[in-house]
Amino acid sequence: FAFLPFNRHLRVALVTGGNAPLERALRLDSRVHLTVLLPARYAAAGSAFDLYVFDRFVPSTPPLAPALLFHPGAAPWLPASTGDRSAPVIANATDRHPILENVSLADVEIERARTFRMPGADDAMVALARTAEGGVLAAASESAPRWFALGFTVGESSLASQASFPVLLGNAIGWLTAEKAPQMQPVGPVRVPIPDAKVS
Repeated sequence: FAFLPFNRHLRVALVTGGNAPLERALRLDSRVHLTVLLPARYAAAGSAFDLYVFDRFVPSTPPLAPALLFHPGAAPWLPASTGDRSAPVIANATDRHPILENVSLADVEIERARTFRMPGADDAMVALARTAEGGVLAAASESAPRWFALGFTVGESSLASQASFPVLLGNAIGWLTAEKAPQMQPVGPVRVPIPDAKVS
C-alpha cells in the first residue's frame, strides 16, 4: 500500500498571555509554523494565518481564519456563557465527531470551566462534551470559518498530561482547516489530488 499524507504547512497564531504546555504541543506538530502573539497584538496580525488558537482570549468579531479556543470570554459569534463552574466533570462526550476521534476526556480533571448555552436554531453548531447537569464544555461550528471551543484551559485542567491531548490538537487542526485525509491506495497507478502531479 502507498500511504500519502497531504503535505501541507499551516501558519498558526497562538494568541495568549503565556501557556508553555500548549505552545510546546503545537510546536511538536510538523504541519504547524507557529507564531505566538500577545492578545494586545492580535489586531495588528491581519489575515496572515491559516488558523488561530485563542487561549483565555476572544476577539469581539470572528477571525477570518478558523479558530481553536480555550476558555474564551463572551463574544457575539460564540454561544452564550452560562457562567464559570468549579470542578465540573465531563459526563457525556461524543466520539462521533472528527475532533474527538480516538480522544478520551473521561479522566480530565478540571479546576474551573466556562459552560455554554447552545442555540436551538443553529444546525451548524454542535455540543461535543457536557457536564452531568447538561452544561456544554466543548462545542464546534461548521459555519465558515469553523471554530472549536473548550470551556477550560490547559493550565486549569489535567488535559496537557493526558495521552490523547496531542491527538485532540491534531484532530482539531485537521478538522478546522478542512485538511484532506491521507490516502491509502493499492500498488499500481495512484491518483494524487494535485493538478498535473507525478509520483516518483
